[in-house]
Amino acid sequence: MQLYWLQLLSNYRTPFFNFFFKIINLFDTPHFFFFLIPFIWFIVSSKWGIRLLYLTFTNGLINFLLKQIFQVSRPSNIDPDLALVEVGGFSFPSGAAQYSMLFACILIFYHSKTWSKALGISFILLMGFSRLYLGVHYPVDILGGWIFGFLIFLIFKKNTLKIEKKVSSSPTLYLLLLIAIVSLLNILLLSKDALLLSSMLIFGSFGVYFSKKYNLYLKDHKPYKIKFFRYTGVLLGIIGIDLFVVNALYLNLFLITNIIILWVTLFASPIIKRIRYLK
Repeated sequence: MQLYWLQLLSNYRTPFFNFFFKIINLFDTPHFFFFLIPFIWFIVSSKWGIRLLYLTFTNGLINFLLKQIFQVSRPSNIDPDLALVEVGGFSFPSGAAQYSMLFACILIFYHSKTWSKALGISFILLMGFSRLYLGVHYPVDILGGWIFGFLIFLIFKKNTLKIEKKVSSSPTLYLLLLIAIVSLLNILLLSKDALLLSSMLIFGSFGVYFSKKYNLYLKDHKPYKIKFFRYTGVLLGIIGIDLFVVNALYLNLFLITNIIILWVTLFASPIIKRIRYLK
């Protein structure tokens, strides 16, 4: 029945909406997070940047584990003509629906403005419908993603302050504990996707650890004009790594992503500090 509804929906596709939802699909790619995390980190606050960093990769690992447990094939595996974009892996729950619900709930709960609620709800609905329109998920995948995303939000809301307090009391111990848990998880899963997410989580943790230890972070209480220039500098660094360093050294995706993570979490702030106007 779900496949029938997707096939029915595909009959109403138009070139304009095909293009529109392919653009929306960019919000479900690593490029989006490489723009979002620095935005929160350098314009909102480093505290929320760190939270978003851990949430992004932890949520990704949870979604990966859930897909391995349920192992539901994508609708395009049954009807190849359905998919407008190429997506691999299992279908349930939808990763895009899961993270959109998680991030939208955070935006709505912690920034209780009318526009925040409208933006959050719109993001949830748009991302969910886009996965159906593009033919890469069943409706139940979207529902499952929303449920798991909301549950992760509830866990985050209840425990984040407790976790941050414990980690700050013994950061080295918790860094080693994180590496041990993630390493064990990779041994059990033996998956390239899990290894990539785990390595980004570990490299990001190293960046956070050393930045906190040596007080490398920039001050948050600055005019937005200065914050915007900082953010622009960080993005230029990401683009430079992606376009020039990678092409020159022929690095693979694993090294590219982790170099970018280290740039955002460790190297960008002390370099920007050397610019008098931006520090």
